[in-house]
Amino acid sequence: MGIDVNYANGQAARLRAQIAELNGVRELLNRYKAEVSRHWQSAETGYILRAVDRSLQDTDKLIAALGELSDGIVSAAAAVRREEEAERQLAERERRKREQCRQAETAREKEARSALERLRSEYEKASAEFSDIKRLYAGSAVFRPLLKRQYEAAREKLR
Repeated sequence: MGIDVNYANGQAARLRAQIAELNGVRELLNRYKAEVSRHWQSAETGYILRAVDRSLQDTDKLIAALGELSDGIVSAAAAVRREEEAERQLAERERRKREQCRQAETAREKEARSALERLRSEYEKASAEFSDIKRLYAGSAVFRPLLKRQYEAAREKLR
């Protein structure tokens, strides 16, 4: 397929690790904001708190984006794995079907050879019998029409 599923899952795991780090940063920003609010009283405090809030919002957006990306990678990797497994199963079914067809063809060929051999044997037997009868009655003009009918019947039987 062109995608290494294990590598993709590893990338998703690294993204989840980065999300965990960003959650740690978010926690530190919240503590910093609380410390500034508690210990600092000045006109600049509002600006600092708003800047921290914007940083927290940006961090939340980044966490959400990385989470979606990680989930997307995992979903895509799972889909690829399912597709590869389906292709493998299809190839295996096709291989088994080809093998069954090959075996059936071999069996048909063997049966045809066997039938042909039986027919040859029957022909040789009938031919030998006919030759024996022909030798026996060859001199008699009375048996010639009978021999001819037997010969034609044997020939017809072989057709």
